[in-house]
Amino acid sequence: IEGAASLATGLQVTIMRNCVWNSVYFASYAALNSKARALRGAELTGWSGRALSMSLGFCAGVFATCFNCPFDVVKSRMQAEVSGTAVGSASSDPSMLARMAHIARTEGTGALWKGFTAKSLRMGTGGAVGLATFELSLDLLRRL
Repeated sequence: IEGAASLATGLQVTIMRNCVWNSVYFASYAALNSKARALRGAELTGWSGRALSMSLGFCAGVFATCFNCPFDVVKSRMQAEVSGTAVGSASSDPSMLARMAHIARTEGTGALWKGFTAKSLRMGTGGAVGLATFELSLDLLRRL
């Protein structure tokens, strides 16, 4: 695939990866936030509230990465096939689930979580910063 059509390579799996991550991330954050604030017994404000949001956002980001990592591995490999740098490609069967099964069968299920540490640190940090920024923005808007 060349030209404009190559831009859509891995689009399906990218959409699935993002849907999975966001679904798990926001649900996890909401559950953790609810539990933490119930245990505390009072609303946390100021720096302690922001620190809590960042901590919970980081945990939710890492947890969500546990679920979307296999999709990310498949997406990266599909894009590598287009650029000609793929090793052990499964291009004969383009379906996302078939590619996951092929990787698990030929390399073991652990291969679906290659790069997990780096991805989880990146996504956890992004989740922490994103939610802390969101909470800060809400606080500022409430003061208007």
